Amino acid sequence: MLTVSKFNRKYISGIVLSAACVLASSNVVANIIDTTYGVGAGSFELGAFVNNGFDYMGLAPGATTIAGWSVGGPGSGVDWLKTPSFGAQSGSHSVDLTNTTAGSVSTEIPTTLGQTYQLSFYTATVSTGAPLGTVSAGSLVSQTFSAPITPGPDFASQAFAPFSFLFTANGSKTTVSFTSASGGCLPDCYGPVIDSVSVDSTVAVDGGIIAPGGVDPIGKITIGGDLTFKKGAKYLADLDLAGLKSDYLGVDGTLNLGTDSLLDLNLINDLLLDAGKEFQIVGYGGSDGNYFKGFADGYRFNRGRNRWEIDYRPGGIYLTSLGAAAVPEPSSLALMLLAAALLGARRRSQGES
Repeated sequence: MLTVSKFNRKYISGIVLSAACVLASSNVVANIIDTTYGVGAGSFELGAFVNNGFDYMGLAPGATTIAGWSVGGPGSGVDWLKTPSFGAQSGSHSVDLTNTTAGSVSTEIPTTLGQTYQLSFYTATVSTGAPLGTVSAGSLVSQTFSAPITPGPDFASQAFAPFSFLFTANGSKTTVSFTSASGGCLPDCYGPVIDSVSVDSTVAVDGGIIAPGGVDPIGKITIGGDLTFKKGAKYLADLDLAGLKSDYLGVDGTLNLGTDSLLDLNLINDLLLDAGKEFQIVGYGGSDGNYFKGFADGYRFNRGRNRWEIDYRPGGIYLTSLGAAAVPEPSSLALMLLAAALLGARRRSQGES
């Protein structure tokens, strides 16, 4: 399972997840790259490495020397690195995306159209190299990442940092590609370096936000495996009361809410609905039996002009309108109290005068 954390405010946007989720921290149990090309392919461990005497092998565009990967431009290609001269996050190999000018590597994996996957990798560089690169996969297009910088040209001890992104597959096959954004030698022709690349259909949201709504702004996300909420992770769901539709989070596997997952509802076109109007905001193959914090099964609450009930049924989570809100929202009540206080003060002032 991959662990996802630190979503930026782009979070997961749009039906095709056109915006990126920037994440950090990942632990891999299943890796589609490894199952497709062999265990170790995602970490660049497989292939006919020929040491040039300095623990690296230059590969020009078009090379397929690294099992499961193809080398591309826009420049002179990449360097296939080896320990001990060059540090690796796992195993003994990593890839420097800059040969003498910016290069790229890509791999093609089997996917399911419309399914959400998590892409995770580690990256590093040194202070005499370049930190910036881009990654693309399915709906994720040219997402920028920045490698942590190890002081000095200390290639052997370069420190790797994890990154993760979610993407939606656009077809039965998806190309995952990494490209250097380096302008050349700075002064070293080096960086960013990548290692331990993985793609998985099982996702864990670790202290972040998952929000299907996009430009529409109603959206849908489908997770092909399990989905786990951890460390106060939040599901932000939009409800369009005029269009009678809502965001939808589909989990083919098991939804694990734990004990501290959060739910936030954003009302679009806050209209008074007839009692009984129903919105399914989550669907799942199975559940751990837990609830969003503060929203137990059957809990009734006011939101906007309506009163609502949340129900955790076999196969999904539903919100049902119960008619007009029984009492004003706390913010509305506070405004009413403030207005009353101001009116009273005005009357007292007029009486004194």
